[in-house]
Amino acid sequence: MVKTIAVFAGHDDDTWETKGAKGIRTSLAPGGVYEEYDTNIDIARKTVDILRKVSGLKVYFPQENGRDMSLSERVRYCNNLGVDTAMFIHSNASSSTKATGAAAFYWHSSSAGKKFANLYREEMINYGFPLWSNGTYPCKPGTWSSFYVVKNTAMPVILTENFFFTSPHDLKTYLLDPKQRQRIAEVHAKAAVRYFGLKYPVTPTTEAESKQEETKGETTLAEQQRNKEATGFTDVSPTSAYAEAVKFLKDEGITSGYTDGSFQPQNNITRGEVALFLYRALKK
Repeated sequence: MVKTIAVFAGHDDDTWETKGAKGIRTSLAPGGVYEEYDTNIDIARKTVDILRKVSGLKVYFPQENGRDMSLSERVRYCNNLGVDTAMFIHSNASSSTKATGAAAFYWHSSSAGKKFANLYREEMINYGFPLWSNGTYPCKPGTWSSFYVVKNTAMPVILTENFFFTSPHDLKTYLLDPKQRQRIAEVHAKAAVRYFGLKYPVTPTTEAESKQEETKGETTLAEQQRNKEATGFTDVSPTSAYAEAVKFLKDEGITSGYTDGSFQPQNNITRGEVALFLYRALKK
């Protein structure tokens, strides 16, 4: 049975012009203005290009020809078609210019949505991208994360926030780099393919590259095991400047890291985590 997915780019092409929103003035972007929609639509198109090569999958992309759509129209589009799932592709914003990373949002009570979000998270890690909020975030009623499209679609969906356009680092390193946008699109496509249990498309010209990636993945697993034995965490190399400090924190029980065995040294730390670390350290 053919699976179905709808792909959306967050916002419209005139959101900045008409509302002065979802964009910033910055010298990093051509013309001095960055509009979130421009990179959202590029990542969405690249994602769709990959997914349309997947056998057993039908892809809907209503914005393909520049169509503007309100949030309610997007929800009706999904619900009327009865697609199996949907992806809403965005980039994030923050009052902090140092915020970084990517995350997928899902409806808090949807186990399938959580599964999809976790697959996105795993692929982000596989590609070496930094995560925000550990890479997934449940949307809950009555909170800032109760996103309309996630809440009102009749099927499990994810809304991705791919890095912070308000961060000069994220903007320059990821969002304005076409090669990185291609990699972000591959993350979305691979997460969707894995969600459905289908086969990621491999052409004869990329077969050799695919085999190299498989070998690389095996090497990465071996490296992760060596890292864990040396420092206590899969993603902390014993050669890193903070390896000794991290190992001490693990050995002393001040931090146990994340449930997947990682420490994620690139993540921001919350005030709550600071309090917890200090509490544990002072008790020692």
